[in-house]
Amino acid sequence: MNPLIDKTRQALMAKVDKRLAPVVAKVVESGKRVMYSDETRQMAMQELKKATDPEGIGSAVSKLAAVLFSESKQTITPNVLFPATMQLMLEALEFLEEAGAVKVDNDFLAACTEATGSAFLQMLGVTPEKLQEMSQQQPPAQPGIVAGQMGA
Repeated sequence: MNPLIDKTRQALMAKVDKRLAPVVAKVVESGKRVMYSDETRQMAMQELKKATDPEGIGSAVSKLAAVLFSESKQTITPNVLFPATMQLMLEALEFLEEAGAVKVDNDFLAACTEATGSAFLQMLGVTPEKLQEMSQQQPPAQPGIVAGQMGA
């Protein structure tokens, strides 16, 4: 077992709202069932085995998240689905490393995290262009504040 994956798994869950942690864990368990069940194992393993680069891993894990989101009738909120997706990425990395397909080090983990995050946002319909557009927008003015002065 890779200590970097375990450390990352713990750090990720430490950032999750404590009230949502059991829900995230339940979504992760559902994802593992999809990955490892007799009915879907072959498809999931084929997807993962051809995905030994960060982009492929991110894409495969995000497809799994999309399946979970769809099966939940779109009731899983992003603040639950995103950490669950990242946990499932770690599960996939652990599987791939144990199978000898990848070596998970800091750089590979960072690249997979970035690729999974990007694929996750695209799954939600947030394109890189949309992100850039959103980051360039001015925040809305707050009522009662004009040019840094408090209104009377």
